[in-house]
Amino acid sequence: EQLMHEGVATGAETFAKFLTETGWPPEKIDKTVCHQVGVAQRKLLFETLELNPKIDYTTLETLGNTGAAALPLTMALALENGHILPKDRVAMLGIGSGINCLMVGVLWN
Repeated sequence: EQLMHEGVATGAETFAKFLTETGWPPEKIDKTVCHQVGVAQRKLLFETLELNPKIDYTTLETLGNTGAAALPLTMALALENGHILPKDRVAMLGIGSGINCLMVGVLWN
């Protein structure tokens, strides 16, 4: 549980930098795609970042924790299933148990 809280704290620090770098206010993020460890971690992350979980495309329920493949796999499925549309601002959020974090903003065309 401590690892989950430390990961989310690292995510919050990185998200603040992400918002500054992209110039996007949180309410202008149209969709999110995240590395998904578990239900509790996802819930805590979205609460902490004050993001609506409804904008997220999740594969956790169907594929489980797919580790390092989670973010690219989920992004591919989100595109394939029409979750991400042209002109969407997509936040790709990756937090690893190592504790490392990477966030990328994409304006989808």
